[in-house]
Amino acid sequence: MAAHLDDARENLAIAEGEYMEGVGSMLELTDGNLSAHSRTLDEAGYIVVEKSFQGRRPYTSMRLTPKGRRAFERYLKTLRQIVDRGNQGAEESS
Repeated sequence: MAAHLDDARENLAIAEGEYMEGVGSMLELTDGNLSAHSRTLDEAGYIVVEKSFQGRRPYTSMRLTPKGRRAFERYLKTLRQIVDRGNQGAEESS
């Protein structure tokens, strides 16, 4: 499970500044779900959403803020602690 956490961290690091279509497909979210989640994260100050045009096509990019990076690091630390406790419990019961 710890490997999955590292994968998630790498994927989100890659997603910084990525356009919305790429993030949505990477996370397998519909446009509506991605829009709702990104709005919530933007309002919380965790990401910055920038909208522009490339030619005539709308272009939306997102990037983590320092506050968002700290929150994400805390989240990963908490998940690692949960996984470690589960592993310790499994070792003790065997």
